[in-house]
Amino acid sequence: MKIPPEVLEVLVNDQVSTDGPLLRLPMRLDRALYEKVNRVLMAAGGRWDGSKGARGHRFDRPAAQVLAQLRTGEYTTAKEQGFVPAPPTVAAELLSCVTLIPGARVLEPSAGDGALVRVIAATGVDVEIDMVENNVERAQELRALVTDGTARSLYQADFLGLVPPDPQSLFDLPGCTELYDLVVMNPPFDAQARHVLHAWKWLKPGGQLAAIVSAGLTFREDRIHGDLRALIEECGTILRGRVPDTAFAPSRVAHVTTVIVTLRKSQA
Repeated sequence: MKIPPEVLEVLVNDQVSTDGPLLRLPMRLDRALYEKVNRVLMAAGGRWDGSKGARGHRFDRPAAQVLAQLRTGEYTTAKEQGFVPAPPTVAAELLSCVTLIPGARVLEPSAGDGALVRVIAATGVDVEIDMVENNVERAQELRALVTDGTARSLYQADFLGLVPPDPQSLFDLPGCTELYDLVVMNPPFDAQARHVLHAWKWLKPGGQLAAIVSAGLTFREDRIHGDLRALIEECGTILRGRVPDTAFAPSRVAHVTTVIVTLRKSQA
């Protein structure tokens, strides 16, 4: 998206500073101009942090990277990139639709900011979690979940470009030769049906999948959505009304209607 000239003039000012994930605007701006700047920073993924010692817009990646992009005069919103993180309430609701079994191998193929992985870990059920995330900056942040033992592995790649059924070649982990007992996912909004159909291939017999997707799944007429509906009719369910339309507001999406898709692969 193009940045208005008056906003760009503010952002290229030498007084704008960054400190880790924080971007600060120390200059005084009139209210109308500040609101324009704030809209751009929020759309680019920032949120205001007014706590002591912060007083700036906080991003989920180094603010210097964000500022460098903004100073080009254009930016890509998180929603345009297909990334709409699941707030904790949504992650918990999705997880309530599956059964966690100790020792299960779990795949989160679009790990994002790690919301689903953290909710799984919070249950206390001992499972092995592998994550895939395409975005370089988000993948870098997710490595902390591997370091602290929350997840077993992280693979930075486009999930649609990975080929089952040989995770050994992807994750390079000893004994990682089987498919997954469980896939949980909040797939990118710009290719949800394609991601769910691909994730289905990574389930072992008897495995289960749960995904949160746009309600457009129920009526879109293209082939990919038709293929997914046919699979759901045979092997799963569409759960409506489990997530309020306003649930993604913390992710800067004011109103989105979603459904939860659950699938279970036959033991045969």
